Amino acid sequence: MDFVVEAIIVMGVRAIILFGFSIMLFIQWLRSEKRSIKDFKFLFGLQFFFLSCAKVFDMYLTNEMGTLDVLSDPSHLPILKLRWILIIANIVPVFSMLVFVWFYKSVKKQILFNAVFIIISLFLIMFATSYLFLQILLVVMLLPIVILSIITFFNLHKHRRLPQFNSLLMAVSQILYLVMQIIRPILISTSFAHDINYIISECIEILIWISMGLCFIIKPRFTRTQTQKIVV
Repeated sequence: MDFVVEAIIVMGVRAIILFGFSIMLFIQWLRSEKRSIKDFKFLFGLQFFFLSCAKVFDMYLTNEMGTLDVLSDPSHLPILKLRWILIIANIVPVFSMLVFVWFYKSVKKQILFNAVFIIISLFLIMFATSYLFLQILLVVMLLPIVILSIITFFNLHKHRRLPQFNSLLMAVSQILYLVMQIIRPILISTSFAHDINYIISECIEILIWISMGLCFIIKPRFTRTQTQKIVV
């Protein structure tokens, strides 16, 4: 089995899992008595959905290009920019969630931060001159958001907020995701077995995203402890 087939299969599995979690979260959100677009279930549902769309797009790119080496070709830059716009769509829900958590008393600040983030990101993508620039842009965008996510989820767990959501598991998942985002470019850029490294990194990220989805299924430990105390 060659690289293209293996990559498409792995990305297809990832897309199906992500889409499945997005449907689960949207159903949970619709069944809630009080629904809001700021609800974690809705925002993470959007993130899972847009990421599943991005993986389908990756399957198309892999099938058309056949290898990772051609990504640096300037002729592929326009279609890569479309992929990066999907990345923005994937990041915005989480960014909006973080802005809401830290500025929940100010709707104006929430709107302002989201608008600035979207406008600047789209501007930089549209005027990107190379694939390398897009890669650097992705790191610059992701790292601060993921680090802030880790801090936020640990803080939510510490103060036992949102008992219907396993913030500790999400914080750990975000740490693993951050580590993977740092290691992945190094693995893929190496001249030795970079295609195999790509498949391995995709498989690892599948497990990380599954753990994120499980945050809405596995209850936090402190809620189980409280229940046991009530029973006793």
